[in-house]
Amino acid sequence: MSVAISPQSYTTLWDTIIEHLIQLGETHEAEARKALRYFLYGQLGNQPDGSIGEALAALARQPVKNSLAATVILRCLAVRGLVPESNQANQISRSVVELCEGAVPELLTFLKFDRRAQNFEKFAALSTFHSKMSELLGPLRNSYGDMDSIIAARKELLGILNHSIIRKYCDYFRLNEIKSTIEALFGKMRQVASLSVTLLSDIDDFNRTIESALVDFQESKSFLSEEYLKPFVNSCRFVLDDFIRTQRAKFATKIVWGRGTNRELQKRYPLHEAEREMQILLPLRNIGPGLATDLRVTVTSEGGQVVLGGETVMLGNVLPGDFSVAIDVMIISPCQSFQGLLQVEWGEIGKATRDSEIFEFSVVSQRGDIDWQSLEYRSPYTTGVAEGDEFHGRADKVRQLGARLLRQPMEPFYITGQKRVGKTSLALASVKYASDHSSINTLHYHYILWGDIAHADPNAALRNLGESIEEFILDRLPSAVHPAKGDFTGSLSGLIKLASVARSVNSSARFVILIDEFDEIHQELFLHGPLAETFFCKSPCSVAI
Repeated sequence: MSVAISPQSYTTLWDTIIEHLIQLGETHEAEARKALRYFLYGQLGNQPDGSIGEALAALARQPVKNSLAATVILRCLAVRGLVPESNQANQISRSVVELCEGAVPELLTFLKFDRRAQNFEKFAALSTFHSKMSELLGPLRNSYGDMDSIIAARKELLGILNHSIIRKYCDYFRLNEIKSTIEALFGKMRQVASLSVTLLSDIDDFNRTIESALVDFQESKSFLSEEYLKPFVNSCRFVLDDFIRTQRAKFATKIVWGRGTNRELQKRYPLHEAEREMQILLPLRNIGPGLATDLRVTVTSEGGQVVLGGETVMLGNVLPGDFSVAIDVMIISPCQSFQGLLQVEWGEIGKATRDSEIFEFSVVSQRGDIDWQSLEYRSPYTTGVAEGDEFHGRADKVRQLGARLLRQPMEPFYITGQKRVGKTSLALASVKYASDHSSINTLHYHYILWGDIAHADPNAALRNLGESIEEFILDRLPSAVHPAKGDFTGSLSGLIKLASVARSVNSSARFVILIDEFDEIHQELFLHGPLAETFFCKSPCSVAI
């Protein structure tokens, strides 16, 4: 292989020199030396009509030393035979030492050689400079077993590239671009390792960055790109391939019908309305654990009663779990039901081929004798209290709470939970259970909604509460019994006396007070000693909701 070098290009030939050094080797020593000579004269601004020794001597005599020339010479000294042997005639060792001492003194400081030493000693030390830089850069060539190990080395590797001597020496070898490339590779690698929902695109991004890193430096190769960037990029490629292999089980995915073996849709649709257009939802499930990629759905129907949207539905990437496919339907002629076929096709990360499944499904019509449109605006839920036959479920909890009211003495309790979850209905069902199962006692209950007796003044609210409970108990005493009414200013202690009267009249009577929205009670009342004593230590029994 021969590289033609024209005088017009000698000012930018240092990249070509490096390419000779790395790619062509000693067999092209003469061409590499020629490129070096052209480069040195280019730095002088002269035609290359002299030797390398003469060019170096001229550069050493310049009052402002050329750092690019010094850097390239340090690089070339690492290649045996590229720089001619120093002798009395060419004085290359002297010129190189003088050039480097003036142009890159910090690099010489790194070598820690004695400046009082002879030129040949200094020249010998300078000849080892590139190898010392290679030792610093060495970890970039290391092999890494997996993605975690190379990510763990990120701080060390970027620290090497940020070393002051590496920055100074490698600046002319596109260090900044190489460092940016390595940082980009680390960024893409860490994103892949995070196993986020964008894993598929993250892997693609990482692959593209790897390929781009190799292409970007093809036209201007250097020892830095060839000996250190390329091995690092290859390590990235290896750990990515290994990552995909080891994660293959985690990437496995399968699409199944979302309602077990029953292929009849639970929802009923207005199939009795001709020319009706609507959407049906077909339930599916990705049982994972991987991501189903580029999922596509196609449906067909049997018979001519309905027309289904014939276009393929593109759902993209689907995470593990339940999902639904919305299909457009037009009713051609009324029918009680129709059957269809659903074809699902998807890809799997790390798998070259795509998977597919076909599911049969059945859609059943709504009843035609019901005005469904009028029901559409009615709420299927109620905010009222469920009592009697309207209360369903929670039988164990009802028995448990009802038993507290049947014990002697009765045990107060409270029910907590979010609004509209059935706390009041549960309390009323528990009281009814206790009443139905009380064989010797008569159980009376009084329901109080705190909002009905609440007052901005805590003392007034306390008085309203006491009077409400008092009225409830008095109404259940014989007409011949007339106990004095209590004073509920600041205390509910009057209820204790009233309860004693009620017990003397009928020892089998039990009184249960249900206080709803108890959490809205004034803090002053809740922490008030007499109130707490009245509620929780004495009769009547209280249930706070």
